[in-house]
Amino acid sequence: MEVITLNPKQVYWDLYPGDEEVFIESIKEDSDGLILILGGNRNISHFLYCFNGDWIKCKDGVVKIHFKADSAEAQHLTLKVKGTLRDGGETKLYTVTVGYYPSALYKAYGHTSPSWIIIQKSDLNLLGSRVEDWVTDEISEEDKLYAAKKGRGNLRLICLLV
Repeated sequence: MEVITLNPKQVYWDLYPGDEEVFIESIKEDSDGLILILGGNRNISHFLYCFNGDWIKCKDGVVKIHFKADSAEAQHLTLKVKGTLRDGGETKLYTVTVGYYPSALYKAYGHTSPSWIIIQKSDLNLLGSRVEDWVTDEISEEDKLYAAKKGRGNLRLICLLV
């Protein structure tokens, strides 16, 4: 018989991520690229980002990344991001490398394909969350009825855990 020892603290943090300093809240398509919506923990007052030049101050977390859609070459951009804390300090520096493969590139090789935007490398997590963001303190009557109808588990135990 094999005995497996789990480290509950390690498993907990794998399942329930911490309060990330900076994260990608969402990614949206734009007419000539994409829009990254950055988010951060409560201590972030604004973000600073750059592509290979001067730092740009960003209060709303919206970063637009543009590409040349008519080019027949693959394009790559590296975005550098850091958060500015309310006390004046800064978070660590994060990088996101985005590749753009336009349909013109595929056409040049005799293929048909839509354009592709790929996040190739990033040390930013996608959408930070905490247990408190999605755990409910009270179980609704509807949820209790659903659990009772399913007949799985012990409803009393579920109620005690929550």
